[in-house]
Amino acid sequence: MKKKTKKLLCVLLCTPLIFLLAVPGTVKGEKQLFAVAHRGFSGSAPENTLAAFRLAGEAGYSGCEFDIRLTKDKVWVVMHDDSVDRTTNGSGNVSELTYAELSAFTVDGGNGLEKYPEEKIPTLTEALDVCREYSLAPVVEIKGGESGDMASLAKILSARKEKENVVLISFSEELLEALRRLMPETEMWLLTGTVLPSHISFCRKNKIDGISFAYKNNASASIAMVEGAGLKAVSWTVDSAFAARRLAQRGVAGITTNSLLPQELNVKENLFGFIWNKVFNPSSNG
Repeated sequence: MKKKTKKLLCVLLCTPLIFLLAVPGTVKGEKQLFAVAHRGFSGSAPENTLAAFRLAGEAGYSGCEFDIRLTKDKVWVVMHDDSVDRTTNGSGNVSELTYAELSAFTVDGGNGLEKYPEEKIPTLTEALDVCREYSLAPVVEIKGGESGDMASLAKILSARKEKENVVLISFSEELLEALRRLMPETEMWLLTGTVLPSHISFCRKNKIDGISFAYKNNASASIAMVEGAGLKAVSWTVDSAFAARRLAQRGVAGITTNSLLPQELNVKENLFGFIWNKVFNPSSNG
C-alpha cells in the first residue's frame, strides 16, 4: 500500500475519535514536572524583564530562569547577551558599563513590547524580589564574572536567605565549582548541549545536583545517562507540547520553556495527537 493511501486511511479512521479523545486529562499518579519559564515568560513579554517574571508567576510556573552578568562597577544585573544592543536602546558590553549607565537604557526588543514599553534592565535583587512575591524558585544562570566574583553572588543570596530556594546553573564548570565551595547546600545544575561522560564525572566530583541539556540532542540517551548517575535530568528549551510529553514520559524532572504553560507540561497527550504526529510529523518523535 502506498504511503499516501496509508495516510488517508489513517485520517478516515482517526477523525471520528477526535471529539472522544482530544480532551486531555491529568495523568493519575504522575509526578509534577518542575516547569521553568525561560528568561521569564518570554513568549509573552520581553525576555529577562520584571514584566516577564511577573507573568511567569501569574501563570503558575514552578521556577523562573534568568541570566546574570556583572557591570563595570560590580553590580549583578539581568542580561543574557554580552552586550545590551539586541534587547535595549543602548549599546555596549555589560562588563564595560556602570550600573548607572545601564539604568538609562530601556528594553526595546522582544515579545509583547507594545504592552511593556518602559521596562528597564533589572538587578539581581529586583528579580529575586519578584520571584519571592510569586513563590517562584529563581533559576539563575551565571553568564558573566570570574571565579573570584562568585563570593559576591553567594553573599547576596545568603543575606536574602535564598540559599535553599534558588537553583544556580551555568555552562561553566569553573564557576559552578567555585559556587559549590561557597554554597554547599544550594541546588546547582550544569548546562550543556549534549551530555558527555565528562559532565557526569564533573557533577559527581563536585556534588552538582543535575544536568540541564538541549532536548533535541539525543534525549533518551542523555536522560538515561544522567538519571543512571543519580542526577536530576532537565531539558531546555522546549516549546512543543508533544516534545514536552515525550520528555516527561522518558523521566525528566524539569522542562524549561519560552511559551508552554505549566498545565501543558503536566497534561496527558491525547491519542489523536499521538497518532497524528506519528503519521504526519515523524521528525517530532525523536
